[in-house]
Amino acid sequence: MTTSFIEHLPTAHYRSSRDERSSAAVLRATLAELDDRGYASASLRTIAARAEVPLETVFSQWRSKQHLVHDAIEHLAASQPRPETGDVRADLLQVAEALIELLTHAGAAQVLRSMVAAVDGDGAAGVALRIGGLGERRAGVRRIVERGQRRQQFPSSLHPGLVADALIGGVVYRLLVSNESLNTRTAAGLVDAIVVGQTDA
Repeated sequence: MTTSFIEHLPTAHYRSSRDERSSAAVLRATLAELDDRGYASASLRTIAARAEVPLETVFSQWRSKQHLVHDAIEHLAASQPRPETGDVRADLLQVAEALIELLTHAGAAQVLRSMVAAVDGDGAAGVALRIGGLGERRAGVRRIVERGQRRQQFPSSLHPGLVADALIGGVVYRLLVSNESLNTRTAAGLVDAIVVGQTDA
């Protein structure tokens, strides 16, 4: 590996409560700007104006629009719920729908593609896991399956990690490789492909 993926990840330095408030305002403004104008038209200048902060504040914490959008998507991911309904299918469906909503947000796919393309080998995998909290979401799917296995809702012979790979991987494959549709029907199809037949196994 010739390039460290760390070099391509965002670095924001929060030093005070005022900095944190400004940073949160910029992240919210970034998401709103992406919704209104899309990734290509958004700029650090327009985002700063929307957040009502000096442009220097944005430049002091994010090196580029790519880095800022990455952090904004992470901010959005952190606000999404972690389901625990007591039903395996319902929990997996919520995870899949939330992930699809996140990764189809304006700018998310562009940032994911550009960051993965910027590195190689193990670094690419590390970047991919950072986008949208994919590593954390994979761990969350594992926990859902393990809970279902303890409740005997899911066969103990099925490895939780494989379920997580199938669900998260299916979403990311459609986003980055096949370019096929990603919506609530996709989420239901992926979950049912995993769950249907397993609970009766």
